[in-house]
This record gives sequence, C-alpha cells and structure tokens, in this order.
Amino acid sequence: MSDQKLSQLTAVSSLAVTDSIYVVNPLSKKATVQNLLDLGSLQLIAESLSIGTVAEVPFLNLSAYSEILVIARNITTSAAQLRLFEVSINNGLGYLTTSGDYITVLAGGTESNNTAIAICEDTTTSARSGMMHVKGWNSTRPKMAFPLNRNISNGACAIIPTANALNAFRIRAASGNITGGNIYVYGRR
Repeated sequence: MSDQKLSQLTAVSSLAVTDSIYVVNPLSKKATVQNLLDLGSLQLIAESLSIGTVAEVPFLNLSAYSEILVIARNITTSAAQLRLFEVSINNGLGYLTTSGDYITVLAGGTESNNTAIAICEDTTTSARSGMMHVKGWNSTRPKMAFPLNRNISNGACAIIPTANALNAFRIRAASGNITGGNIYVYGRR
C-alpha cells in the first residue's frame, strides 16, 4: 500500500515503514510511516534533580535541538511567585527579558507582550508543576511555545519572536529563589 489518506485506513490496514500517507488531506505534505513513528523521538537530554535553594536553574548547550520539552515537577519557591521560563541566544550569558521578547496569544486571538512565560499560573510557595514545549528551537524564525498547563483565557500558546536560534533556557521564580523540585529536559534534533 502506498500514498494512502489517513482517513482511508482501517483497523485491518497493513503499512510498511516506507509507505506514504497523507496526515491531514491530499494537499498536505506526505509522511512515511517511519516519519510518523519518529514523532515520539524526544530524548531526555538534561535533568536537574532535588534542586536546592537557587536563584535560577539554567540549561545550556541546547543549540543542536529543533524542539525542546521541559517538565518542571513540584517546583517550590521562597516567595509566592510565578515560575518563569526564559530563553537565551548566547548560551546563558544573558536571557531575553524585555517586554515583547515573549508574546502570549490570548483566547480571543489578541497578543500580549511579556518579559517571560509562566510555566505555572499559581503564585504560591507550595510545590507546583508545569510543562513548556518549544518548537523551532534552533530556527532563525519565530518559535512556537506551548505552556501545557495554562488556563486558555490567560494564553494557551506563545510566540518567541526572535530571529536568532535559541541555545539555552532557565527556570526561575519571578522574585526570590527556587527552593526545590525536579526539572527534566527532552529534545529532538
């Protein structure tokens, strides 16, 4: 079987990894079954476990990746503040922190300029978790960022509009310190 529409496949369809299928419609790009299987190929590339009291948790040397997924678990802070995600174009020597470096797209489609992206909307010192998924990480085009646990009215997605490739990020509290938790970073080349 080759060049099949996804909608034409049935439970008894047989596909080889070299077969091509249309994912959305015949005008979409074709993908081989092997390429579709590779969508799950995110690899654990870094982690910070049992974080102590620190101002920030940086992750450097990420320029080889086109996609980054960050899972921040049970992050505690010294002050009741947001947990922020900020990116770097110079491997952590500085971070993008100016209004407009991050654009949150609100529920009605309007944009809001921000100095960072919150990975969790709750401002408490208690343990909170969040995820951030960035596509186009090392692209020289605007990047799509998806804080995966945010209330849609406060922005279900964001844009990182820099024309520079990203190569590092940090998680920090809006003020005070991070006092505990674990952070896992997955990447796709």
